[in-house]
Amino acid sequence: MYFTTLVVSDWEPLDPRNTKSKLNFGQFLDKDLCATKDCTTGFKDLVQSTSAGKLVRATCMMVADLNHDVCSVEQESFHMQVWLENGKSKARVQHISPPNVSQIRALSRLFTIFSCTLCPFS
Repeated sequence: MYFTTLVVSDWEPLDPRNTKSKLNFGQFLDKDLCATKDCTTGFKDLVQSTSAGKLVRATCMMVADLNHDVCSVEQESFHMQVWLENGKSKARVQHISPPNVSQIRALSRLFTIFSCTLCPFS
């Protein structure tokens, strides 16, 4: 059994109107992506096209701290949420990175010590 710990940043605001960013919201700007299937089809496809072939997942969900339905888009290196507030698109992003090598080694040593103390033959 292996355990993986991901390092997740705090939420950072993302400006959907920034036309110089890698992701241009274009036709999805100021639309409720969850009121239609735009979140799980069109917008997801747009994000997928900028993700260098990496798998992208999208779903709509109610987020308690925002008190809004959000289009939640995940890829291995980020988690983005997009919602409509007072007729304007809002967005935020969390960056996700795998643990560094020293963290993996430390977890591996801990698991080895833990599992050996449970061995009936040790």
